[in-house]
Amino acid sequence: MNKVTIVGSGNWGSVAAKLIASNTIKLSNFHDEVRMWVFEETLPNGDKLTDVIKQTNENVKYLPGVKLGQNVVADPDLENAAKFQNSP
Repeated sequence: MNKVTIVGSGNWGSVAAKLIASNTIKLSNFHDEVRMWVFEETLPNGDKLTDVIKQTNENVKYLPGVKLGQNVVADPDLENAAKFQNSP
């Protein structure tokens, strides 16, 4: 089964994660979960961006107002996120 990791969670990474996640749930040869590596940032209110994405399913800093998909999993650990995907 194919697994996908998105490296980056800015505007482009968040959009890619959203689009890919909406497709992986429809395709039987893909794992539903899509990992998205998030460079850990502290938001002005003191919350960590990864925690907010996990709680709200939204990248409030780079793509506010857009739900990413329940199968997008934010991960601040690059090595862990990369291990999730299939190696080419």
